[in-house]
Amino acid sequence: MQRISAKSLAFEKVASTERVSPLPAAEEALAVAATASTLNDSLALSLASGIDSITWTPAVARTWVNVRNDASRGGEVVGVIKPASRAMLGTDRAGWRQVRSPDVTGWVDPRLFAPDSLRIRGE
Repeated sequence: MQRISAKSLAFEKVASTERVSPLPAAEEALAVAATASTLNDSLALSLASGIDSITWTPAVARTWVNVRNDASRGGEVVGVIKPASRAMLGTDRAGWRQVRSPDVTGWVDPRLFAPDSLRIRGE
């Protein structure tokens, strides 16, 4: 992800309006502060609203499942999910799925999970 400073954003905004000279120092400071405030507000809003672009699917572990820090058998085991424990499966990468459970997050083999639904659990 490329980092862009609020100052460079303010300067580009001014340059795009075809002004030849840069803003006076006081106006530039205000423009930078306004731009930074807008960026911080939108970031805070997206974080506060819990926006998550990953679609999470409820699942139940069929057996003991090793949770790894990478989507491969070579990834370090960072935790274990017990049989019949619920978890959320997310992004797919190279046949592995991202996992979230109350105790651990990482990558798992999705074949070790069954779909979790009220019908399956009999509730």
